[in-house]
Amino acid sequence: QSVRTRGRTPSVRKADSTDAVSTFLTRRFGLAGGLAWVGVLAFGVISEQVKTRLEVKREFETTVDVGADAEVVKTESGIAYQDVKLGGGQTPRRGDLVVVQYKAEVEGVGTYEDTRKNTKAGAAFVFGSRPLPPGLPLGFEEVLSTMKVGGKRIAEVPPSLGFGDEVTFIPSKLRKGDTVEIPPNSTIKYEVELTRVSIPPS
Repeated sequence: QSVRTRGRTPSVRKADSTDAVSTFLTRRFGLAGGLAWVGVLAFGVISEQVKTRLEVKREFETTVDVGADAEVVKTESGIAYQDVKLGGGQTPRRGDLVVVQYKAEVEGVGTYEDTRKNTKAGAAFVFGSRPLPPGLPLGFEEVLSTMKVGGKRIAEVPPSLGFGDEVTFIPSKLRKGDTVEIPPNSTIKYEVELTRVSIPPS
């Protein structure tokens, strides 16, 4: 197994505080008007939180555990998968923001990615956008394309939809700053959980 160290720290953009928003509204519309606008904004935030909780509750109630005896499905593209848990939520569409937890392994390398060991929130990206996040091949998106939120799928992605017939070096989230070497013609085994599908913020 070959590991090389590389790293970069992204810039962070901070959102305005609620105090700053309140001050601006008060100056613009006066004390009474400002307070009224703050109330409207607060109601919107609370409504969105309630909506999200209801969606999560519905998805949880309609999720079905299938287990390790789940049927193996093979797609025309060559991906083989098992749905060990059938989700009850939405299926991702192009332009949706998806959040996933996943583990990836390759024969001869072992597990080279496991987002649960890295972050509780999971990995997020816009479905159908290009390029895909570093380290995710086209086959990963195809695996997600027929899943529903709350679902868990074990899939094998062939080299044609993975990293191809050449040695590939990808950044590892499991070992921050490291680079993992994926051998040529590798079949990638994924364990994927689709945890959220939503409209991305504008």
